Amino acid sequence: MPEETKKIDVGGFSLRVATLGQGDPTFILLHGFADGFEVWDGVAPTLAQKGRVVLLELRGHGYSGGPAGPYEWDDLAKDIVAVADDLGIQTATLIGHGLGGIVALLTALQAPDRVERLVLLGTATDASAEQANWCREIVKAARMNAMQGIAHSIFGPISRKPVDGTAGPMTELAKLMETLHAEPITSRMSAITCPALVLVGENDNANSKALAEALPNGTLETLAGHAHFVHKKAPATVVAAIEKFIG
Repeated sequence: MPEETKKIDVGGFSLRVATLGQGDPTFILLHGFADGFEVWDGVAPTLAQKGRVVLLELRGHGYSGGPAGPYEWDDLAKDIVAVADDLGIQTATLIGHGLGGIVALLTALQAPDRVERLVLLGTATDASAEQANWCREIVKAARMNAMQGIAHSIFGPISRKPVDGTAGPMTELAKLMETLHAEPITSRMSAITCPALVLVGENDNANSKALAEALPNGTLETLAGHAHFVHKKAPATVVAAIEKFIG
């Protein structure tokens, strides 16, 4: 699918980036935890008919590297700004799922002049006790059995489905996500002024409603009959919502 795939140095480590399409607007697509940019295969080609699409693998995921921890949330935003600088992108629409949505929000906070719009799928800036415990289990499993442990903690102990990445950086990301239970970042969202579309499946347990309410120009759209991976299960539904949003 991508027209070009390369690695971009973002300060001591590299992120894998792919591009397709050309011209304005530019869309930067950010996947969720334990995914890769292939999760956008049903969305990216259609968006590439409207402009330039940039897909990147977050630190520690797929073929992207990652430094030793600990991490701060704002470190992840710096990664996106560094990629945009390398590619000569002045402004972009950031589209993120789950963890990728949080990274998009943090980028809008850190570099507001670089973010034209936000599209956030299944994204929340807080975490329930159950979600925090899930993150702790990932950390525990990673310490015991590296990437195989991460895969088993997500997909089940007998699953053979792999997770591609590096255990150290992914463990640090899981630690960050766990902190959203005791230290949600929702209160920071009031500083984001760009238009934001918050998409959430009606069967998703992400607290996206609270996020949409915290964003000054946030709009919540609940997608009937869908759950957390609506962009993978029903990409046409997601593309239609994006097209309506950007006009």
